[in-house]
Amino acid sequence: FPTRRSSDLLYIDDGRPTPADFGRTVENIRQVRPTSMLSVPSAIQMLADMMDTDDDLHAHQYRLQGA
Repeated sequence: FPTRRSSDLLYIDDGRPTPADFGRTVENIRQVRPTSMLSVPSAIQMLADMMDTDDDLHAHQYRLQGA
């Protein structure tokens, strides 16, 4: 759900960094297309692993980094 913060939006993800629930996090990334993202190390690793097989997700994350 969105929360206002300094005229920006902060989205709090309802997914979890577990194999069973991480798909919801990826759905949220695709829907919201965040400009920055913070999470626990296990979720970042799961995201990196998914980027190995998902070209669209990979391209989006590299756009976030400015590469």
